[in-house]
Amino acid sequence: MYILRKNSQIEGDFRLDMDDQKDLKLSVIIPTYNRVDYLDRCLKYIERQEHKPLEVLPIVRDYDKLTTDYLKKTNLSINIKPVFLKINYSFVDALNRGMEMASGDIFVFTDDDAFAPSTKWLTVIYDSYKSDDQIAAIGGPVIPFRDDKPIKQYVNIWGKINWYGKMLGETTSIPTSVMECDVIRGANMSYRKSVVREFDKHLLPYWAKNEDAQTFYIKANGGKIITHPDAYVFHQVAPRVMDRASLETIFGYSFNSVYIYMRYLPGWKKPFYLIYNFIFMAGDSSGILTFALKLLLLKISYIKYRIFKTSILGKISGLLYYLSRHYKYST
Repeated sequence: MYILRKNSQIEGDFRLDMDDQKDLKLSVIIPTYNRVDYLDRCLKYIERQEHKPLEVLPIVRDYDKLTTDYLKKTNLSINIKPVFLKINYSFVDALNRGMEMASGDIFVFTDDDAFAPSTKWLTVIYDSYKSDDQIAAIGGPVIPFRDDKPIKQYVNIWGKINWYGKMLGETTSIPTSVMECDVIRGANMSYRKSVVREFDKHLLPYWAKNEDAQTFYIKANGGKIITHPDAYVFHQVAPRVMDRASLETIFGYSFNSVYIYMRYLPGWKKPFYLIYNFIFMAGDSSGILTFALKLLLLKISYIKYRIFKTSILGKISGLLYYLSRHYKYST
């Protein structure tokens, strides 16, 4: 059986084709760069999985000698097929190249600094797709891992987007049951090959929010996305250093967020999202009112001011970029 839908807001056809469910093959895709210790841990935990993937594809820059040498020497029992890129690629480029080279029916994405402590991680993903042919994507909890310990918390709502664009239920938490969701996270996400499309190249070249464009596309076309409490990974929490690279990531996160949500949210939700994002949002990507209240309470350091300034500039740039593309294609 299959679903074929066309959505006027989204380019292209969406085809959820399940004519043959009898033998789904899993390809695991892992973008990596110069983090051999983490990659080695990630691969060894994949090797322990009860359900063996068809292949594991580390996506590597060909000038990353440390990782290249490691992959040449490793003798793990899983089928490791490195993909070497000869250009200075972005994270989105790595994801797209991995899908291009993968030959499985299900694309499973994780990060090199993530690992699946349960031997049933891939089994849960495989069984979920087999049990429901309407499932287009699956995302599992991405549990923070700090000081050799996971930081676990449980939620009744996971990865849902409310009417004005706020995410409810952190994806770093564990859902209390299998449930449908709106967004999933790159360190632990999977898609049917028949449904997934190229990740949006108009995003800035950072990891932040690229998966939201994919899931918005799937949801807009009637695809079903679920999260499963047993399909979890641990994700290494790195010490935070506020340097130029960190500020660039914050800029990219803010830019990508506004661009994606303005592109994919229904028209009536867009102004409410802008009000929420620019005025009321909390966290690193604070809105103007949230930042002003913190300023009045003397809870603002110079670093937080730089983060706020960078975030606002990213949001404005993302909005302007969306408007320039929207009016370009509508005229």
